[in-house]
Amino acid sequence: MALNAPHAGSWNIFGIPLPDLGITEVFAQDNLTDQGGSNLLNTNTNTNNNTNTNNNTNTNKNTNTNNNTNTNKNTNTNNNTNTNKNTNTNNNTNTGTPSGTYNFNIADFPNYTGWDPTAAQQDWIAKGRPAPGGSSGSSGPTPEQIEQERIRNQLSSAWDSYFSNLDQQFNGLDTQAGNMNQIVENSYNQGISDINAEQANNLGDLATSSRKNEENQVKSLADIADNIRNLFRSGNIYLGARGAGDSSAANQYSYATAKLGSKQRGSVLEQTRSIENDIEDRKAKLNNLVTQEMSKIKTERDNNVLQTAQWLASAQNELRQMRANGELQKGQSLAQLSQNLLDQARERLIAEDTRAKNRQDALLTWAMNNATTINQLKSNLSQIGQMNVTNPTYEKLSGSPTIDAQGNMTTNFYGGAGSTKEDKNALQTYLGNLWINQK
Repeated sequence: MALNAPHAGSWNIFGIPLPDLGITEVFAQDNLTDQGGSNLLNTNTNTNNNTNTNNNTNTNKNTNTNNNTNTNKNTNTNNNTNTNKNTNTNNNTNTGTPSGTYNFNIADFPNYTGWDPTAAQQDWIAKGRPAPGGSSGSSGPTPEQIEQERIRNQLSSAWDSYFSNLDQQFNGLDTQAGNMNQIVENSYNQGISDINAEQANNLGDLATSSRKNEENQVKSLADIADNIRNLFRSGNIYLGARGAGDSSAANQYSYATAKLGSKQRGSVLEQTRSIENDIEDRKAKLNNLVTQEMSKIKTERDNNVLQTAQWLASAQNELRQMRANGELQKGQSLAQLSQNLLDQARERLIAEDTRAKNRQDALLTWAMNNATTINQLKSNLSQIGQMNVTNPTYEKLSGSPTIDAQGNMTTNFYGGAGSTKEDKNALQTYLGNLWINQK
């Protein structure tokens, strides 16, 4: 087996090369040349550092953070030193909201279940746009964030209480409107009942007055007939005693008394007829007044019912609008950590409740005024129905024929409704002449 000649090294003495026994490589393994010799002065060193860095950012609804670093160090060592360093670094980061490109979706956040979408989005913005289903990247909330969250929770609870009160008030509107209409109906029905009762009572009083007037007429006519009969009897007795009981004088005397009696009866009938006309006028006036007042009360009732319906529709619309505004204001309030909007919403809710109470108070006032009006109407109806029916006025006839010393007959009649002095004198003269002619 033949030996190979030693490799000429890089060492020399006075220009004479020395054999390479590998000693230099022992001392400088890290500085080997590609020829296998040593390079103690680092004059021939090739170093390649190739670094490729790829940063790819993908944004979606889920946060995926992948930090993949690949480092390849390939070192080839021979007599010459060749070092290659290739480093590939891939940083792929998926963050929910790094640059505002994420569009808020309430479905990605279970903690916003049941929230109004607008209010939820504003709350999400106020909390620093946290990533869906994960943290915002911080190690934990700061004390300031904890305090803000406490205030936010208090405001959210206060808003929930406000909405509960608003819903309760809205649900009670129909009941309030029903109570208002009941006030109107009760007042109306009571008023109509009182008017009808008063009308019936006063019509009854007028009927009683009419009956009493008729009774007075009958009684007066009977009294007149009795008076004439007694007068006729007394006159005939007197004439009979003088021997003229069957004479024409007796007939004429009878005629005269009958004529005076007819005038009295006519006067009584005229008076009772006047009273009856007054009664009928009162009936007509009473019925007309009742009709007018009933129509007036009904109109007021209808107007109140209509106004209540208008109030109900207005209140419902107002509370619906207040709830819609409240949903937006809640988000703003939570974002701003301010109670001003909540206080303003509460004031409007109280104002709406006050408006409902004022409406009901107005109806109660109307009902009381209506009752006062009805009582005054009843008094007016009573004045119409109350009537003092008087007896017809007349005076009883009195007197009888008399004969003076010369044998002349005179007849003096006293009283007698409807008779005149001239009538009496004429009759008296007529009867006297009759007596003279009978002598």
